[in-house]
Amino acid sequence: GIDRREEAEELLGGTLSIPRNELLPAPDDAFYVSDLMGLDVVTVAGELVGPLTAVYPGSGHDVYGVDKGGREVLIPAVEPIVVSIDLVAHRMTIDPPEGLLD
Repeated sequence: GIDRREEAEELLGGTLSIPRNELLPAPDDAFYVSDLMGLDVVTVAGELVGPLTAVYPGSGHDVYGVDKGGREVLIPAVEPIVVSIDLVAHRMTIDPPEGLLD
């Protein structure tokens, strides 16, 4: 354990790693970033946009980075743009407004 402030300060800036089997289940409306990475992002029309490659934290909402043919497109992580996330099917479905994927 850590008993002194000085011991705790030595850990500042470090990385905390927790084995996957020790994580609590994410709430129904939330996901672990590690679960989202690599998801196939598709539009409601069935068009494959590309794999999810980044999650950028934001003050109001996160933003997903998706590799669309070697170019990163940014998808706001908000409803109604993100329609569904299916971890079993390894797919995120989006309904992008016109111009978002250009």
